[in-house]
Amino acid sequence: MINKKIKNKENINEEEIANQINLIVQFHKFIGEYRENIMPRIGSTIGKDVEDYKVQLKKLTLDFKERKEKKDKNEIDLYIISNGENLLNKGNIAINHIIDNNYKDLIKRSMINYEVCLGRVDESNLKDSKLENFIEISTVKYLSYNLIEHDLYNYIKKLKKKFIPIEVNKIIDYYVDKLGLSIYSKEYLRGLIYYPNESLKVWEKYILNKKNLSNEEYLEEFKKAQIIDGIYSDGVIGGDFFDK
Repeated sequence: MINKKIKNKENINEEEIANQINLIVQFHKFIGEYRENIMPRIGSTIGKDVEDYKVQLKKLTLDFKERKEKKDKNEIDLYIISNGENLLNKGNIAINHIIDNNYKDLIKRSMINYEVCLGRVDESNLKDSKLENFIEISTVKYLSYNLIEHDLYNYIKKLKKKFIPIEVNKIIDYYVDKLGLSIYSKEYLRGLIYYPNESLKVWEKYILNKKNLSNEEYLEEFKKAQIIDGIYSDGVIGGDFFDK
């Protein structure tokens, strides 16, 4: 592994996506062979996303109820009232789907196997090397103990934000099968991807006014986020990545 800056690409095609997923698989197979030698002081993010999502849903459910009872409603209030219930329902469906599919056993497996995730696995941080049986990694800053499913989830989120069409179910099946994981790993990933994280993130930022935007700008952020969230959760799009 070579620690150097790797240039990011804005445009990426199906073959490159397939190659990148193969690199993620290669990383996990490599790191699994040397797990005893991994630095003991790296942090753990096992279960963090799911627990954060649970807290987020509780917070936004309360905000939704309070917003409905407001007397003077602005355009953001009306947008949230119109769309919030559906977003919260999707979020709860996603979390329940994860929990109902042996989530605790996946966590146990990850802890027993000392599974590690690179965190950033797109082409800006993970690249094939010219040297045989080597891969290049720009930074291990985001390395943590976590379910190995999460590196694929992180990569899919990157693709989603770039509006890149993929066959998400096929990619999940491929990744899980290559790493010898179970059907519950597939359902775990599907649950994570179904969760409307971009929309709920904008909603949370609006409450805290983190981005200091106008109502019109927040409205655009909401609309963009809902489009992003719908790319993979509402249907399967794209080509046959692994038939190449």
